[in-house]
Amino acid sequence: MNAPPVKILAVITARGGSKELPHKNIYPLDNKPLIAWTIDAALNARLVTRVIVSTDDQEIATISKTYGADIPFIRPLHLATDEASSLDVLVHAARQCPGYDYVVLLQPTSPLRTSLDIDQTIELCTRHGAHSSTSVCETEKPPNKMYYLDAYGDMNKIINDDGVQKRRQELPHCFALNGATYVIQTKRLLDGQELVTQNTKAFIMPKSRSIDIDDLFDIRLTETIIKHGFADQI
Repeated sequence: MNAPPVKILAVITARGGSKELPHKNIYPLDNKPLIAWTIDAALNARLVTRVIVSTDDQEIATISKTYGADIPFIRPLHLATDEASSLDVLVHAARQCPGYDYVVLLQPTSPLRTSLDIDQTIELCTRHGAHSSTSVCETEKPPNKMYYLDAYGDMNKIINDDGVQKRRQELPHCFALNGATYVIQTKRLLDGQELVTQNTKAFIMPKSRSIDIDDLFDIRLTETIIKHGFADQI
């Protein structure tokens, strides 16, 4: 007997408030609302069972429905503040929409993430039986060559070793979360597990698709990437 298909809920988180760029989640990007890029990618991911948007904003809800996402609830205001974490929002969504084996967090601020990126991050989690998986991008510089400035403006090493004296090729490759895709077993999520732990599987995405929209500069940069086809680079 074949095992029942794995049911996967994709949750796109999009609150109405934004300080750097007002109405950021629906700001036009190449003639399409920012959130629509993520909705399209999620709907075209072959492993995703259902795509919902968690928002406190009626305009975002209306636009999201137009592009094919479900809006099964309006997010409570206490989960739409600066203090509310993505984990809190995801737990709320999982409880409102029970019956799924995995939950996928997709943020609208990663518009260049593709349906294949989503599927491959999910596959890493399900194939290995991992508690969670996430997308990452290789950093331009390793932390061994980074500094922080103290109150006097003096430079202090992030990592106190001799890495700054070494060539980059001699240092380990380092990766950072790019915010594009997080996958977690629903039972682990509801039990309070963090999205990223030491046992989280990492899906490596290229720099060209790892941009995270924060302000108008990022919007214009992303439009340039789209115009010149850089996002298609692997």
